[in-house]
Amino acid sequence: MKKLFLNSLVVGASLILGACGQAAEEAEGAVAPATEEVADNTEEVALAEETSNGYITVTHRSGETEVPLNPQNIAVFDMAILDSLDLLGLGDRVVGLPQNAVPYLISQFGEGNHADFGTLHNPNIEEMAGHDLDLIIISGRARGYFDQLSELAPTIDLGLVNSDIRGSFVQNQTYLGKIFGVEEESQAHIDEILALFDEAAELSAQLEDQEALIIMHNDGNLQAFGPGGRFGVIHDVFGVPYVDAYVGINEEGQSVNHGMVVDNEYVYSENPAIIFVIDRNYLLMGQDPENHEVDITNDIINMTTAGQNGHIFNLNPEAWYIAPGGLQSMRRQVSGVIRALETVIN
Repeated sequence: MKKLFLNSLVVGASLILGACGQAAEEAEGAVAPATEEVADNTEEVALAEETSNGYITVTHRSGETEVPLNPQNIAVFDMAILDSLDLLGLGDRVVGLPQNAVPYLISQFGEGNHADFGTLHNPNIEEMAGHDLDLIIISGRARGYFDQLSELAPTIDLGLVNSDIRGSFVQNQTYLGKIFGVEEESQAHIDEILALFDEAAELSAQLEDQEALIIMHNDGNLQAFGPGGRFGVIHDVFGVPYVDAYVGINEEGQSVNHGMVVDNEYVYSENPAIIFVIDRNYLLMGQDPENHEVDITNDIINMTTAGQNGHIFNLNPEAWYIAPGGLQSMRRQVSGVIRALETVIN
């Protein structure tokens, strides 16, 4: 068991809300943003400091950890990180993960070739203790187990920061490149995705008084999200105007992780010109969600500008809800928005 690591500045991180008891439950929005501002480009990212004994010091959401360079046996509790490791050709380093939370795009990780380490919310500590792990990577869903996991192996928390999705995405992927010695390949993918961010922003600038509303569909119920929330990158980074600056914001001025429950009348009253839909019910069905569509329209929603013009767009639910911020999933996230904006403008 590897014990040559240091965990300092361990933060008393928020316990993850697990009341719904599903593997796909919580993303990063409910957790307070990191106290240190995250840079939005690699030139400003404070890279992990390499030490003389083959370790690097990584500052992350739950503290600071010494991580071995080029770790061979890792456990992953963040599907976006797993998504990136797959693209970077590092999937063979993954010893175990939550088997019940693997998205379609990287479904090979759920085919029984890896140890089952519990769920995204509840790591199986006993099972993990039976493996000689070099590194454990988590995010918000498993954050409450940071201390326990750190006793098994160096543990880093690479969750996205909702208030700075662009910056935390760049930082996380840059860290992966540094840790595994694939900086150039990782940077090439980052640059391509940032170019897509800029493309989306350029398209958004062409919208003419056309504001959008983000809706998550869940068993016939609608939850609305706005800027600063878990899906707020659409507004905050891609530049799509919003109909309601305060949707999903509580009395303390913080974004609510599950957004704001709304009804058809709310949607009609806000009259969005564009509606983005994320269907939570489709998650982890073992089929490609890229072209999945759920119909939220009815007589009321059809009276909105979006309904009348056919500008209601389904986004990839697994990329947006299960694995947001991976090198493959982020490309799908922004590409879906770009296609929608091109339809609206043309």
